[in-house]
Amino acid sequence: MRIAVTDLGSSELRLQLQRVPGLRLGTAQDTDLGAAASATLEGAIQPLVQALAPLQLTDLVIEEPDLEESVLTLYGKVSVGSEP
Repeated sequence: MRIAVTDLGSSELRLQLQRVPGLRLGTAQDTDLGAAASATLEGAIQPLVQALAPLQLTDLVIEEPDLEESVLTLYGKVSVGSEP
């Protein structure tokens, strides 16, 4: 997911997003208008929505995870020649 806000800097945005359970923050950087971040969410979306609600969002992109990556994560990565 990608998030952009106008009312916070990158360090404040990082602090705001760290409170969301299951959110793995990738990058957070300052922009000309505020801050932008990328992250991955594993779990309920409601805590993320609550954390973002008071912010001045300029961009929010939430994408479905890759199916193959989801299956590998769910079942554990099995190397070639090993038994599941």
